[in-house]
Parts: sequence; structure tokens; C-alpha cells
Amino acid sequence: SALSPILNELEKKGLIERILDEHDRRQIIIRLIINPDEFMQERKDKIVEMMSTLSQEESIQFLNLLKKINEKLDNTND
Repeated sequence: SALSPILNELEKKGLIERILDEHDRRQIIIRLIINPDEFMQERKDKIVEMMSTLSQEESIQFLNLLKKINEKLDNTND
């Protein structure tokens, strides 16, 4: 399935685990291993760290590009 490569990658990174269902061995339960709040905070910290290496002009350009991408994504969902 299209989901398998994504799950494989998440499993390799230690973010999820697969558990066989006790009642139906054909079913696999996907469980988060990490705390989602901690994970998001780590990501935010990394973004702040990376952004601090950019010049003010680069930061402005980057944020403007993100705004454009978000606008396009919003328009495609209509």
C-alpha cells in the first residue's frame, strides 16, 4: 500500500511501532512511541536554530516564500 513506505520510515526513526492485533493477526496496530508535544517542540527549536543562521534579508525572503506556498496550498483546497 502507499502507506507502507511512510510507516517504514517513521518506524526507522523510532517514532512509531507496529503491534499485531491479539484478536485478528491480519490487523496491525500503529502506536506512537514519542510524545507529540515534545516532538513538535524539538522541531520548533531546530527551526529557530536554523533561522538564526540566516541574514535578515534571507529570513525575510524565506518567510515571504513560505507565505506564497501557504497561499497556494490554501487555494488548492478550495
